[in-house]
This record gives sequence, structure tokens and C-alpha cells, in this order.
Amino acid sequence: MFKPAGDGTSVGINVGTGKTLSVAGTITAAATAVMNTVAGSVFNFLNTAFQLKDTTDPTKIVQFDVSGMPTATTSVIRLAGGNTVLGMPIGTIVPYFLPTAPAGWIFLRGLTIGNATSGATERANADTERLFTALWNTNAYAVHPSRGGSAAADYAASRTIDMPDLRGCAPVGLDNMGAGARGIMAGWGTLGMFGGEQTHHLTVVEMPSHNHVATVSDPQHSHPVQTASVQAGGGATAMTGAGASLAYTNGNGTGISVSLNSVGSDNPHNNVQPSFGVNYITPL
Repeated sequence: MFKPAGDGTSVGINVGTGKTLSVAGTITAAATAVMNTVAGSVFNFLNTAFQLKDTTDPTKIVQFDVSGMPTATTSVIRLAGGNTVLGMPIGTIVPYFLPTAPAGWIFLRGLTIGNATSGATERANADTERLFTALWNTNAYAVHPSRGGSAAADYAASRTIDMPDLRGCAPVGLDNMGAGARGIMAGWGTLGMFGGEQTHHLTVVEMPSHNHVATVSDPQHSHPVQTASVQAGGGATAMTGAGASLAYTNGNGTGISVSLNSVGSDNPHNNVQPSFGVNYITPL
């Protein structure tokens, strides 16, 4: 029972109320071992996870699962105080200002994920199955080479699935997010859709109503001309477009010309607000 290697006679030990079990050495449990309290299980030590359970309702379980961690890595969870929410659901987008994604996270850059033999370009590893399944179930992301009958079947068949691509763009809330269309971003109702543009070239119908400045040249008069009415052949002559001009001779033989001033560069304008470049990551 008390052999130093811990391989002595198997016995049961009952630590009674008010008594303390003090261990200065190492407790070793088999891979299938489960440590429970006698009534209303409070904690379990599993093969790859540690569970905490509610003493009143043991169906409420918090599980710390380390099965998705890379070999020889350590993950530190540090609580700074106050109310902290630890749960990070699959599909969460987090801005990240460092160049390399942390363990258990991947970039959102339009590459693919799949199992270890899939040849996926973002991550090919067994820890991608949860995210693969979540993406597959939305029916919004392409499966390669084709979509099969279920997420589990496609994953087992080493198919890959596209990840969202947030390179050079910012997330925008869907206009119909769970409560009908709001009308602020009309047409933005499809999960994973892309839109917008870095620059925009205004068309005539997008411009506010305005008047062009006309310059009138009358060499026979030195006073400024405030208005001009140009007649040719008994009818009004229309002038349209920047830089348009016309010239005619009046009854006295005086040459008069009228031109529309051309202004502006006719270049597209910048649509990008002051921005800070980051990576976007999501948990596996």
C-alpha cells in the first residue's frame, strides 16, 4: 500500500469530515481516472480536461480542455480582477496587433482549414474540426473540392473549407442581424459578403445641384458684365460641359465670346477614414 513507486496494494481511502489529506509528493492518475466528490460531483480530472461542476445542479459544467494545444506549449490564463468572461465562442473575431497568431488561434485571411492530411493552406490539423464544422454549417463558405453530405463526412474525407478574408477591410454588422432589415446598410444581409471601395469616382447623378461660372469677354466694353444672354440664329445656344465655349459677332461687328470655366481634377476621391492596421484572428 505504501510502496514509494505508488504501485502497492490497491485500497480505498476515506477522508472524513474535518480531516485533511495532505500530499507533498505527486498524485498520478490513470488516463481513464475520474475524481469525484461522493455527492454532487464538484470536479473531475479527465484525460485532457479538468471539469468544474455546480454543486446544486451538476449538469452545469465548466470544462478546461487542453486537447487542442500544440505540443510543448503553455497557456496562461490570468484574471485581473472584476467580472471576467472566459468563454470565447467559435466564430469570434478579435483584432490583434502582433505579427504571428497565438497558439489556438488563426488569421482571417481567406485561406483554408482542414484535417492533418487535407493540405489546407491556413491550418491542416485535427484541432480545426470545431471551426470547420461551424463554417460548414453556415453554408456561406466554399468547401473544396466539393461540398458533401455533412461536415463530419467532409472533414473525415480531408476536404478543406474557406476562411473569411478580412485583409484590407473592416467588419460591418449585417443590416438584417436577427431582427429584420434596419435599412442603414441596404443589401447587406448575407453572412460573409464583401463590399465597399477604397476610392470612388463621382458620377453626375451623385453630385449636388450646382451652377457653372460663365466668363463673358466683350472687348468693346470695360465695365464687368453681370449676366449674358447669347442668341444665335434667333434661338438660344446651349452650353454644356466644363470648358465649353462659343463665340459670335454682334450687329456692330464686335466679337463676343462666352466660356464655361473648367475646375476640378476629375479624379476619384478617397473613401478611407483614418485607420490603424491590425491582424484579425479567430479561435480554433
